[in-house]
Formats: sequence, C-alpha cells, structure tokens
Amino acid sequence: MIVQSEAADGSHFVLTMEQHTATGAVLAEHFGGTSLFDRPEPRDLFVELVAEHDRGWVPIDEKADRDPSTDLPWSVFDAPLAHSLAAGVGTIDYNEGRHPFRGLLSSMHISGIHNGRFGLTEANPVDHLTDEDLELLAAFLDSEQLRRDRLTEDLAADSQTAAWVTSDVLMKCYKALQFFDMLALWLQVTHPSDRSPMVWSHVPGRESDYQIHFEQVDEVRVRLEPFPFDVDELPLVISGRQLWPQAPTVDLVTALEESEEIEQTVLLIGPGQQ
Repeated sequence: MIVQSEAADGSHFVLTMEQHTATGAVLAEHFGGTSLFDRPEPRDLFVELVAEHDRGWVPIDEKADRDPSTDLPWSVFDAPLAHSLAAGVGTIDYNEGRHPFRGLLSSMHISGIHNGRFGLTEANPVDHLTDEDLELLAAFLDSEQLRRDRLTEDLAADSQTAAWVTSDVLMKCYKALQFFDMLALWLQVTHPSDRSPMVWSHVPGRESDYQIHFEQVDEVRVRLEPFPFDVDELPLVISGRQLWPQAPTVDLVTALEESEEIEQTVLLIGPGQQ
C-alpha cells in the first residue's frame, strides 16, 4: 500500500498498489505522440505492463499488516524486505505468464528498485538491512538476472520480437516506466499541500532523454515542463481511503473497509498554461 503523508486533520490517504498502478496506466496511455516524445513500443504490451507493474502486492495489500511505528498499514517504502521481495517475485511471475516481454520489463523494474534503477539513480542504502535480508536480496537479484538473460535470449531468437530487446528499444520502455512510476508516487506519497518541486531525468524522447520538472501550482494543478502527453491537459483521479492511525486492538482490514472512500483530483498541465 501507499500511505500518504499526514493531512491537516491527522488523517492519511491510503491506496493500494493496484490504485497506484492505475495512475501509471493513464500516464502510459497518453505518453508520447508529440514533437519531443514518441510512444514506447511494443505499445500494447508496454501499457499492459505499466497497468500491472506492482501486481504482486495484491495479496499483501489485502492483509493490511500493521506498521507498529505508525498504527497504519505498512507503506511500500517501509514494508519488511521479505514482503517487498515476495511482492516483486509475484509481480514478475504474473507478467511473465502474460508475455515474455512483460516479464523482462517487469524484472528490470523490480530489480531496479534495489540496484539504482540500472544507473538512473543512486542505489538504495543497505546498511539498515540484516545479514539475512542481505542474503535474501542478493539471491533475488541473482535469480532475476538469470531470468532476464533467459527471456532476452528467447525474445531475440524470434524474428517478431527480436527488435524489442535491442538496448535502445528496451531502455526506452524501462525509462518511460520509471518516469510514470515516479510521477505517480510523487502525486500519491505526499499530501498536495506538502509537495516540493521535483526534477526527474532520463525521460526518453525522440532524439534524447529529457529532464521533466514537476511543480504543484495549486490544490489540483501540477505543471510539467516539458509536457510529454498527447493532450493539452491530462486529468487524473486517484482513489483511496481516508484513515487515521488505529489502536493496536483494531483490525486494519476492517478499519479500511469501513473507512470513507475518497478521491484526489489532479490536472497535469504544460508550461504555457495558467
């Protein structure tokens, strides 16, 4: 789950990873088709993967295990490593079962969370991990490298899919997925009143990568520069539930089911719009 930073009334906006990826899917549907940005290919498989790039979190989100430090469900960034890796493997297995290309890109995405996104960011610190966690992580990364080698070889051997695993095509899809993921997280993790401007580099364009600046303009509007979508402005509706920290005796699954469903509305606009 994603647990947004505290609102003025002390509540938190809580959303499942399926709700997180639904936002990413809207971004993927409208990305490209402009003078600066083209659409990643193979388009249908790519958009399908973006829509399910955290599919393995579903059974974990359904349990709504408690973070004892917050008395809320574990947020994806703070969940125990064993939860994250189980969700990661579940995600990759699910997507590979739909298509090898989806499995390959899914493995890159989940592995990239732990290895600095293949050079796009700094690697996550590991000094807080136990020896057991470090062994789990190393085994996961080694296993996924073997999986990617196998899937790449299979896709390259097929004349209909060989072009998809050339470094340029594959990395364009991977970089676009990271952009959608980070923009969605920027919108979902921090309450609108607390969002600071952000720059995300390595957004794949027609001729080169771009840096895109995100800035909260008012309660609803967010300005992106340059604007990479195929519409003049892109509305997003992010669904979740309003939840306050719960006493240790309260079952969080029940608390979530009984909490109010709410929506946060976002309007993505370009640099020339007011």
